[in-house]
Amino acid sequence: MTQPPQGVPQEPNGFGTQPTTPASVPLTDPYLAAPATSDLPAWPQTPPYTPPQPAAYPPQPPYAQPAAAPAWPQQPPYAQPAAPAYPVAPAYPYQPGVTVNVNQPAVLGANVKEMSGVVYLIITFFVGFLGVHRFMRGQIGLGILYLLTIGLLGFGVLVDFILSIVWVTQADPAGNIRFVNGKYAQYQAR
Repeated sequence: MTQPPQGVPQEPNGFGTQPTTPASVPLTDPYLAAPATSDLPAWPQTPPYTPPQPAAYPPQPPYAQPAAAPAWPQQPPYAQPAAPAYPVAPAYPYQPGVTVNVNQPAVLGANVKEMSGVVYLIITFFVGFLGVHRFMRGQIGLGILYLLTIGLLGFGVLVDFILSIVWVTQADPAGNIRFVNGKYAQYQAR
């Protein structure tokens, strides 16, 4: 093992040693208090900062009225353009004695869905929060909305379930309920 050079403390066990200070140096924090007497020169005193003053502005010429305004040509008066001639739609032919009934959706050219009322009620109760009953009625947009919002947070399904109970009580003699363009069409006895 080699000896360290003179003046270098030895490291016991390889962990290093605490720095040693000579007894003549006091252990005080040099940043807490300044010594009573200092060998440092005093800082020179400087006057406080004063911003420079701007130079005087030159005097402004007096305001004078401008010369006569140039003669601009006058705009011609605005005239409303003539309206184009559109063809007039024929009036709806009134046919006396013909009534349109929701039980005759072929007259309307409507989208008709007819299904068992009890099946609709069961589907509304069990999977209504997924909007399946709205898809069955042909209301795709509301079905997607029910699917994304879990049945309008449950309130939409609750309302639809109560309405489906009412609709089942008003079903036709075969127990079917009918939806025309996604809306409930009440059975009317002839």
